[in-house]
Amino acid sequence: MTELQRARKDPHYPTQEEELEARRILLAAARTGDRKAKTELLESYGVKIYSEAERKKTKVVPLPTVAKQKAFERSRAVAPVSSPPSSSSRRASKKSS
Repeated sequence: MTELQRARKDPHYPTQEEELEARRILLAAARTGDRKAKTELLESYGVKIYSEAERKKTKVVPLPTVAKQKAFERSRAVAPVSSPPSSSSRRASKKSS
């Protein structure tokens, strides 16, 4: 039996190490901008990878620092609005007069 015939009868299932190595190679290729690797990653793993050139084109919004976030939260905090007195409390105040 030749190698090819043996390979057809016994399908090769990749080991975990082989799978990780193949994924690492795909990620490296996608990072450089390889469209074929990007589509393979998207179809197989549902992951979208952006190349350096694509990342440079996108607008990056800087994340606020913790101090700015806390100051923003304090400025947004509004004192609780007291509810108008109910009719029963009005009657009680009239009776006491």
